[in-house]
Amino acid sequence: MEFTEEEGVLDNAKYVIKIPASPRCKCCVVGCRGWAYRGEYKEDLHRHLDPLGNLIAEHGFFWAATDYGAGGYPLKKALKSIKILINYLKDKYSIRKIGLIGTSMGGHIALMYAIEYPEDLSCVIDIYGVADIKTQVKYVTKALYLLPFFLLLIRKPSEVKSAIKFLNDIREEFGGNPFLRKFTEEYSKYNPIERVHEIKVPVLVVHGTKDYAVPISISKNLVQELKKHSIPHEFYIVEDTGHDEETIRKARNKILEFLYKYLG
Repeated sequence: MEFTEEEGVLDNAKYVIKIPASPRCKCCVVGCRGWAYRGEYKEDLHRHLDPLGNLIAEHGFFWAATDYGAGGYPLKKALKSIKILINYLKDKYSIRKIGLIGTSMGGHIALMYAIEYPEDLSCVIDIYGVADIKTQVKYVTKALYLLPFFLLLIRKPSEVKSAIKFLNDIREEFGGNPFLRKFTEEYSKYNPIERVHEIKVPVLVVHGTKDYAVPISISKNLVQELKKHSIPHEFYIVEDTGHDEETIRKARNKILEFLYKYLG
């Protein structure tokens, strides 16, 4: 199915909207990008999930995404930016049903939006998301502490730089000292797994078994909490894939099936 695009700026954040030529309904999927380019703010971050957005628009759903107007780990700015974008979609295109889909950090954002603004959404898809920010910080710091000194300096410089940048971005967003696992109240306030009981919409969780950036155990724990609180959910495990496009590609049919069920 063909679609056209609208691009613009809302409250200093760039956005893109993909408009199907023959929409199946007044339904939109809003994409939440992850911690791309080690948190560096770059041009066209609102298009970071374009391959997925194109697929969804080709199946007759509106698609929209924002760059949040910031780099780093901008969870709070992302929530505000998505809220503004959703209000715009409702006003201009009379969108009636909205689903969020987020990858990695974007999964964290999507789940938190569902907690903060349940009235806006019909469903959420969390793809290898950081559903437990405290556990993710512990996972990253443990990896740093266990690496031998020569490995830090010689064999894994890019991974180490990414880990340190991630922890610095987390400290800037939530305070405390994540390097020493010292958490402020912000870490609980914005931790989806601690507020699962507040989610009011169905959730699809997708994760690859060989994800070494965000361990699948985080998603497994999230699913246990969803089950505990009787929140409708599905868990789609992708064998032998990691924190990458391959996981999304192999889950595409499940993603579309979930969207048809709760939006279409």
